[in-house]
Amino acid sequence: MTDGGTVPVHVPAEASVERPRRSWVLDVLEVMKREPILFVTLAYVGVSFIGLWASYWFFRRFNLPVLEYLQVSDFLVAGLRDPAYLAWVLAYALLMWAVSWPLFFWRHHPQRVDEYRRRWWGRAVFPKRVDPTRPPGRFSWAPETALAFGLFWGGVWILMAVVLAKAENVIDGGGDRVAVTLSGESRPLTGEARLLGTSSNYVFLYWPASGRAEAVTVQAIARLESLPRRTPAASMQVAK
Repeated sequence: MTDGGTVPVHVPAEASVERPRRSWVLDVLEVMKREPILFVTLAYVGVSFIGLWASYWFFRRFNLPVLEYLQVSDFLVAGLRDPAYLAWVLAYALLMWAVSWPLFFWRHHPQRVDEYRRRWWGRAVFPKRVDPTRPPGRFSWAPETALAFGLFWGGVWILMAVVLAKAENVIDGGGDRVAVTLSGESRPLTGEARLLGTSSNYVFLYWPASGRAEAVTVQAIARLESLPRRTPAASMQVAK
């Protein structure tokens, strides 16, 4: 008992209130706010990964183990050879921002979201099942993390389908037509090839007549002459 006749009550230093689990997406964004150069680094890593992923599946259609022909420098610039890979990464970032901003807003302004959810459009924009302020289960992810992983996972498989369709187009007669002249020769080889790509030490070619793809060293080729693209009608006549 104290002098006033009251019983002291012990108050714990920290209340045992379960808080929402932090999202690694938010953690990365917080770091990027402090270090903006990190965005350039992550974008470069993303472009390089996408370039390697697309190259693997494209050349796999021609039974060429392209990764075995690449040097360290090729891995570093794999995604810079095609501007479409940079566009893919930027599109992913924009899509991620567009579909996740309600979650970020919800985390920072939960009271305002509660007011918005009293209206029909608020319940549509802020569905209760993805409430980021609610503590997730032991083995569940934060909504932002699940969303980022889902968009990325779906995007890379869509990209695989795109590059496989590009490979099929080459097999069907499309692609860049080239005449190949070997070192020490004055005239090009008989027939025309399709240029699949290049690396530091190799040129990747596909020969439609035989259905054969090969990697030729840069030193073995004296000249690659680009041939005009055929119209679809001309390609059908040659196929006949």
